[in-house]
Amino acid sequence: MTFETFRYVFFPFRPAVLCALLFLTACNPNHGSPRVEDEVRQAFDNLTQASRTLNHDRFLAHFEPEGFSIVINGETRFDFDEFSEFYLTQSTQIERIDTLNFDLVHITVLNPNSAILLNHYTQTLQLKSGEMIEASGSGTQIWVRRGDNWKIIHVGSHSEN
Repeated sequence: MTFETFRYVFFPFRPAVLCALLFLTACNPNHGSPRVEDEVRQAFDNLTQASRTLNHDRFLAHFEPEGFSIVINGETRFDFDEFSEFYLTQSTQIERIDTLNFDLVHITVLNPNSAILLNHYTQTLQLKSGEMIEASGSGTQIWVRRGDNWKIIHVGSHSEN
């Protein structure tokens, strides 16, 4: 294709092409990637440590209530207070978490203030009733920078068992 042919074919679409290029440039996943990826990974590690130790306040502090959404096995919720209450009610039934492992954690930096984290987990825990629970699944989290902190604004989770 010659430049003249290219110009003739794409000239009518020039505004759309320019907008697409600007969008792709603005969302360059490599923009600040190593620093942002490290920061999000550290925030995720802090979240998982809070979960392992059943530190509920520290766990919930990793979430951004404003604009929060969660999808668990296809059910969507937008109310952080509802999520928080559900989490606290469920977690009071847990005696201890024996294992919480992530065999996959992948972070995609969208821009200096947001990232997507994908994970796959396996977990073993004991309920206060003595029952042992084994669980595994995958998750998607959207992290946003709020001041000097990284917060989760969206969670998608799917249990395998």
